[in-house]
Amino acid sequence: MSSLRAKERSSNNERQLARTAKSVEDFQHLVGNYSRNASRFYSLIPQLPPESVESGGARVSAIFAIQVALFPNYGITIGFANQHVIGDANTVTRFIRAWASINKLEGETELFDNKFLPFYDRERIEDPYKLAIVLFNEMKKPQPWQESESDFRKVPMKNSNLRATSVMSQDKIQMLKKYAIENMPKLVHPSSFVLTCAYIRTSWLKSLEEIGEENVDEHEAEYFGFMADCRARLSPSLPDNYFGNCIVPCIAKSTRGELCGPQGILIAAEEIGMSIGKRFNDKDGILKGVWFYKSSEINWKRLFIVSGSTKHDTNDADFGWGKPEKYECISIDSDGAMSINKSGKYEGGLEIGLSLPTNQMDIFADIFASGLKNL
Repeated sequence: MSSLRAKERSSNNERQLARTAKSVEDFQHLVGNYSRNASRFYSLIPQLPPESVESGGARVSAIFAIQVALFPNYGITIGFANQHVIGDANTVTRFIRAWASINKLEGETELFDNKFLPFYDRERIEDPYKLAIVLFNEMKKPQPWQESESDFRKVPMKNSNLRATSVMSQDKIQMLKKYAIENMPKLVHPSSFVLTCAYIRTSWLKSLEEIGEENVDEHEAEYFGFMADCRARLSPSLPDNYFGNCIVPCIAKSTRGELCGPQGILIAAEEIGMSIGKRFNDKDGILKGVWFYKSSEINWKRLFIVSGSTKHDTNDADFGWGKPEKYECISIDSDGAMSINKSGKYEGGLEIGLSLPTNQMDIFADIFASGLKNL
């Protein structure tokens, strides 16, 4: 609606909206897996305008924007920026794939796969503990992560960082599983997600050790956080295509010494698996908001977080021109964050995105490669 109104206001605005943005960046360089300067991606994503305050005191924020850039003779990039208030990763991924499918079908919606159609019914959600009101009131207050460099709701411009993608092929994942099962037969949830995250987490911490991170000893608690989809855990359950947020955080905790020691991968995998089991087996705790109140116990400066999921496949979004060459999560350009996504080129594989300072990236790459060889 806002776009239509803008077009009606002036022909000049109409010309601006119709103009194609072109990029002078090297397309082939950007879609590589090797290290690239993080700042080269910033011109490809839209910037949401700053929050404004209306006369009555209400705060108004933009929540979603799309930017398309043309690389002449190579292709296009589609950049998304969104606030989490409109939906979680499942919602946004389904929107992208729905848009892609409609575009590919040239508007022939009768051929559209109904699994992408959004389900909006909020009345389906039972809230016996009035958690919605509690969260609404709490989130209006300053939160501890807002003061942390690990604020995953912001996109800090780390111009000096390098971005790179590490690929975990199916063979590498199976190698990790074999190692884990042989050395820890009772490991909870020895999934591709758990073991890959455990391996990346320990490699990342070891790279910090190598560059000489100061004021951290082996007894320092390290936290690992990721989001779990609770649609199927509610009663009554929500369909996979529920449009909105239905996620809760899972937090794993271990000491620096444990994670950087010889059993680090196993300890990390055990803690991550236990955090999943604890969260999904406590449906009442989800509704009571136990996960929210425990957030005050976390040292946000020692938190390593995951963006994305092995279940969300943005590489399968075909707009009619074939599948994307690459997916990049720009929001990981904060200290202590990684992205994870299904690989678009390796069947059963995963792509892990990291954005690190230059002196840490090379060390991480060496640890990542040598660690798999030495299992």
